[in-house]
Amino acid sequence: MQPADLLFQTQFVEFLQGEKAARLAPWLAEPPTKWRRLLVYRNSSIKASVQAVLDNFPVCQALLPPEQLRQLVRAYVLEHRPAHAVLAWYGQQFPDWLQQCLSQHHCPWLADLARLERCWLNSVLAAEQAAIRSEQLALLAEQGQDIQTLRLGLRPCVQLLESNFTVWDLWLQKRHQLGSPDHAPVFLQHSQRLLWRQADFSLQHRQLNAAEWAFFQAISNGNCPLGEAAAAALAVDDSFDLSTCFANALAQGLLCHTKERNR
Repeated sequence: MQPADLLFQTQFVEFLQGEKAARLAPWLAEPPTKWRRLLVYRNSSIKASVQAVLDNFPVCQALLPPEQLRQLVRAYVLEHRPAHAVLAWYGQQFPDWLQQCLSQHHCPWLADLARLERCWLNSVLAAEQAAIRSEQLALLAEQGQDIQTLRLGLRPCVQLLESNFTVWDLWLQKRHQLGSPDHAPVFLQHSQRLLWRQADFSLQHRQLNAAEWAFFQAISNGNCPLGEAAAAALAVDDSFDLSTCFANALAQGLLCHTKERNR
């Protein structure tokens, strides 16, 4: 590809994302008064982006009046244009944007429901990453590695979510009822801490207690030594059975070596 062609494509993408059409002047045969024709491309891009976000949050779409959610999504799209060619990844910032945009008195559960949908999709799309096995840890210990100082992370397909509402219960129900007659959503204000993973071509989930949440949250970014993560869990509940929790995490393939995850 010639440099001029690459420059045109770059500036055309920037135009689709909101830049002024004047930057495209060297490539346009039409006079400036007809540049408004280019808005057809921009509007088509916005429309496709809005639909992509709606498709990535189907339960949110099922629970809110269509025009209300579409207006919210359009406002989000105008602020956060797609940065990746695969639109299934689009909308990573949508839950946080919703939380900032909506009053706590208006659908306070919606941002958490959107986070759940985003985490579910992230788990489905996650890159394959081998889990660390107990045999590998045993070998590291034999080689003199202090397991307490070892930094492990969660595999990319493992997702965590904490909510003050029973978003999981309603999401699970509505996920199997998409397209059925709508009913008013009922959310109980009850804390939920969730972990789910992709395994055997399906998603498996379980609810975590406060100590388990503290442990997995601590190691989720791969920068916390296991000893510090254990201390965080024990600070929440001094009767926390760390050995069982860690053994189950290994058996379920939740953990990976930080160096491998960052490759």
